[in-house]
Amino acid sequence: MAKFSQSRFDDCSIPLVFEDHHFILESGSVPRVSVIRIHEGRPIFEVNRNKPMMNPLSEILETDEGVVNVFDKQTGRFLYVLSIGSETNLVLGKIDGGKINIGITENFIQIDGDILHKGVFNSLATTIFLDYHGRLSVEDPRIPAALLELLPQTVSPARQ
Repeated sequence: MAKFSQSRFDDCSIPLVFEDHHFILESGSVPRVSVIRIHEGRPIFEVNRNKPMMNPLSEILETDEGVVNVFDKQTGRFLYVLSIGSETNLVLGKIDGGKINIGITENFIQIDGDILHKGVFNSLATTIFLDYHGRLSVEDPRIPAALLELLPQTVSPARQ
């Protein structure tokens, strides 16, 4: 269980971090996805359990079909598109204007054709970190340090 700004997340993991966007996935037949950024030392929701949130950092547009498009409020640059279903689909905007296509389920993460099953390396759950250039690294599954400092309780690793 994790708690951010009065919201409690059960059975959740952070399978992906794109620069300072922390994608939190809560398991379920239709997963709930939240996207949190740290701004001036506090968490800012861009998306809270599949619902776009007004915030000072991004401009968010939602289609009638529930697809969420997110742009940087200051520069207007495309950040990501989020489509939530039994498979959550993300399109992340690279700094050079290119895009990274990602599919996330409880059982795998697919990044531009490469599949990581169950987000596990050597029997440990992982978090995938991507930067604006599309460079990838795989790190410890725990809540990232920037968020962990804001949490009053210990947070368990991502679900295996």
